Amino acid sequence: MLLYAVVPAETETPELVGVCRRELETLRGSEAALVAEACDRAPETSRPMALRYYEIVDQLSRSASALPVRFPTVVSDRGEVVQELSRRGPQWRRRLDELHGLAEMVVRARWPDPTSAADAGRPGGSAYLKRRAVLIHAAEQTADELARRARRVCRDVRRLPASEGVRLACLAPRTVEPELRQVLDEWRREAAGREITLAGPWPPFSFVDQPGEAEAR
Repeated sequence: MLLYAVVPAETETPELVGVCRRELETLRGSEAALVAEACDRAPETSRPMALRYYEIVDQLSRSASALPVRFPTVVSDRGEVVQELSRRGPQWRRRLDELHGLAEMVVRARWPDPTSAADAGRPGGSAYLKRRAVLIHAAEQTADELARRARRVCRDVRRLPASEGVRLACLAPRTVEPELRQVLDEWRREAAGREITLAGPWPPFSFVDQPGEAEAR
């Protein structure tokens, strides 16, 4: 069975067809429920399949609090789902209550290269190491500054991996989006060449777990 999300046990989930083209099932425990699909085999991990999966999770999250499950997480049968609900139901329910009414928005920021053009053109040696140190320091400073500002309107902020610039996940009510955009735009206007985007709101993919806890899977 392909798992989609954990929801409160009392949730009335919408009728949806999953990526394997079967109707989703809601398997309930005393505290929480798992929304799943009876797939004959694990779905392929292509980008279109993953996007469809996350669209379904987003639909589920609009009717109730939801803890998204990483795609593609598969268990052998319904009995294993029931075991997980019995074992982890209370923990999941606590986190569902904490995330009630909240969504995730992702900030992506870039800025001009703070190193000199001469250093940027040198592929190795001490100049290269110095440039790398400057870039890392700039990213750390920017991440800290943006997180501090985002926390004015967001409940929680977590840094995400980024191949370029900085990415942050922000946890907040969906209604906070205009205020968060204003806070971020203030940072953009303070220096030439800065770029910043805000995506979402989405289900709280980056906030399923409390810091130090295992992710629902």
